[in-house]
Amino acid sequence: ATDEIKDYVPTAAPVMPEPEPESTGEAEVFEIVEKQPSYPGGEAARQKFIAKHLVYPPLAIENQKQGTIIVEFIVEPPDGRLSNVKAIKSFDDDCSREAERVVRMMRWTPGEQRGKAVRVKVRMPIKFRLQ
Repeated sequence: ATDEIKDYVPTAAPVMPEPEPESTGEAEVFEIVEKQPSYPGGEAARQKFIAKHLVYPPLAIENQKQGTIIVEFIVEPPDGRLSNVKAIKSFDDDCSREAERVVRMMRWTPGEQRGKAVRVKVRMPIKFRLQ
């Protein structure tokens, strides 16, 4: 029995792997990718879409409010639908809600990383200017 004890060589405790971050079931969201998401038809088409659908809130007109709303959203593969639409910089709550409403109507061409469509966070300015 003493031979068994003598032959026993302690080994280091096994290294436990770091636990994986909890998966929410959603793919990673990129901010910088090889091919950024784009609005079909380019910048001019994007501005035209916004101009066509944006309704300047009457109270903001009455109070002569104008400025830029920055809307952040995620372009989702495979169809370019937008999720997590939120105004992150604002000068007026009504204008923020209107900017978010219009952005939710848009469809983009998804961004790509290593030739594969991925989720990409985008920040886009929407200007409210009184004529």
